[in-house]
Amino acid sequence: MTRKEGKDPHVFAVKMKGKGWFYAEVCLHKLKGNKEAYFSVTNGNGCAHEAILRQFPELKPLVDLHLSDEPGYPLHCKENAFFYYAEGVDDQGKRVYHASEEAKEQEQARRENEAWVNFCNNREGGRLVKELWDIWASVPAYPKKKYKSRIFQVAQECKQAIKSTITELVVPRNNQHLASHLRISLAEAEAIPPNLTKREFIDRYVAPHVERWKREAQEAIAWMESKDDAVPDKIESGKVYYLKGEDNFRKWEDKVRELRPPVR
Repeated sequence: MTRKEGKDPHVFAVKMKGKGWFYAEVCLHKLKGNKEAYFSVTNGNGCAHEAILRQFPELKPLVDLHLSDEPGYPLHCKENAFFYYAEGVDDQGKRVYHASEEAKEQEQARRENEAWVNFCNNREGGRLVKELWDIWASVPAYPKKKYKSRIFQVAQECKQAIKSTITELVVPRNNQHLASHLRISLAEAEAIPPNLTKREFIDRYVAPHVERWKREAQEAIAWMESKDDAVPDKIESGKVYYLKGEDNFRKWEDKVRELRPPVR
């Protein structure tokens, strides 16, 4: 089905509770230029999903679909999931696993230190380092502009030479984001073994979820399309109402303001 631009279907979950009232907006949103519509679950504070689920826990399946496209695929699922899985590479180009930010920083520091030693030991690096120290030692406390310029130039040459010897920054694995991008549990994400190639990762941990993703999206669309509630004559405190379309939501707002006028 090809959808027009805009929000369709479009459902508001609303609830009056105590002196306040709450809502969540659930829709398929089609932007100009996008091939597919995408699922969106928001409230007045944006995608405040924790707050939404406190008031409407039944929307969890819809929240899980946030930013997935209409066929059910999570946003850029292959690239994003592998990005949070891929962890980085070692000095020989082999994929490695770093379970924490601290482990990543330690490995990066080791590689930078090793690169600095190697740089100082080669002829060009040694010459630049010696020139840098000679300039630094010879200038007065407030060096003239030309000295500052040369010191900066030499320092930049050193940094660039060192940077060119480091193959890639080590990236920590993020199982929470990995779980989100595959729509699986955190335990399932943690159980995915390290050192898989991108092809292996996609074949084993992306492709098997496609049919489930499609089924979840179809169920979500059917749920949204089944909602056709209008604003009730009497609003019960604590009860959740599902209103279809913005017109019904505006009527709800007007009615609630009559019942709960702003405190002045």
